[in-house]
Amino acid sequence: MSVTRTYLVDEDPFDSLICPARALGLTTGRIFLIGDDDRCLVRCRSEADIDLIYLYLTGPDRRWQVAVVDGQIHVPSLWRDEIAEAIKDSPYSEVAQVLIAVDLSLPTANEHDRLTQAITSAGHYVEVRAVT
Repeated sequence: MSVTRTYLVDEDPFDSLICPARALGLTTGRIFLIGDDDRCLVRCRSEADIDLIYLYLTGPDRRWQVAVVDGQIHVPSLWRDEIAEAIKDSPYSEVAQVLIAVDLSLPTANEHDRLTQAITSAGHYVEVRAVT
């Protein structure tokens, strides 16, 4: 039986997740299907920041569809790069972090641990959560 975890990474999933997984030989589970499964989150430092950044991202000159769910701004993965660039060039770059969330199934928890270490050693930010 496989073990599923949600990975939150700071870069395109191919570079930050698939490449380290391939280097470890972890080619099982849904690892090559994440293009269909990934989603983008904007994590903010405070609720006030969430409100300000939400207004910034939904301004009249923006075409992005974003929603606030459970204290985070959720963005369709289609807009990931544009959102990251817009925030990086905005006054909110210090209070917001753009993360990609991916559910990944691997045969054992140990393989998740190995993958997390590989992602970190490659210089990427990663959080791993158990799927409930």
